[in-house]
Amino acid sequence: MPDWLILTLKISAGPLLGAVIGYFTNFIAVKMLFRPKKAKYIGKMRLPFTPGLIPKRKSALAHALGNAVATRLVTATDMQNLFAGEEAATRAGQLAANALFESGKTLTIADIAGGAREKVTDVVMSEIENAARNADFTSAADSPFPPVRKMQELAYGAIKNKLVEKLPEMRPTVSARVDEIFSRPIAEQAAEFGLTQEKTAEAVAKLYSEHAAKVLADFAASVDIAALVTRKVEEMETEELESLLLSVMKKELGAIVNLGALLGAIVGIFNSLLAIFL
Repeated sequence: MPDWLILTLKISAGPLLGAVIGYFTNFIAVKMLFRPKKAKYIGKMRLPFTPGLIPKRKSALAHALGNAVATRLVTATDMQNLFAGEEAATRAGQLAANALFESGKTLTIADIAGGAREKVTDVVMSEIENAARNADFTSAADSPFPPVRKMQELAYGAIKNKLVEKLPEMRPTVSARVDEIFSRPIAEQAAEFGLTQEKTAEAVAKLYSEHAAKVLADFAASVDIAALVTRKVEEMETEELESLLLSVMKKELGAIVNLGALLGAIVGIFNSLLAIFL
């Protein structure tokens, strides 16, 4: 074998061997973060480094993530601002207005509360009957002559009684009018009352700010974000947690493995040079 070939092998063997050792050492170290998933035993003695770091420290990792999310990423104040801020109120108003005026082009009251037609008719008829029974016609008897005024009062009283008696006959008319209102598009009826999409959005946003925002803010403040995140992480399977962490750190972990190969090669070069020249 020529001397130059021997020299080349001596110089290259160290870096190649160092790169291989460095690569697989870091590769195994990265794998040991997640594996083995359970402790291994020889008899009653647990083998060192089992289970892997992540499965072993899963509970501690869950608590750390929960505290980090709750104190730095999504605080109670953030949740309150999200649900109870001006932006949330504006968005709620826009959503309500869009739903009313877009869906309301074809949506009718009957589609939402068709079963309430008879109830509405009953309420209207009851109000008409009460108004008729409580109507005061005595003020209309204005004759200066007592006998005539008495006759007027009797006549108006008879008219009132007849009106009350005939009220049930009005029910079909009232029912038909209620059916008409129920069957017309909501947006069309809103427009007749001068209710525009912009005004609706403003009104809903105001109601949201005055009423719903406080309730939602209190609810958001009561949510224990740290406990929620901790519980969700603890409930994850080890494979699922590994997949999650690798989706974030796969590139970095791969760089660590490659760095091990590079450092092993550099160390191998120095060893080869030392072996040749010393």
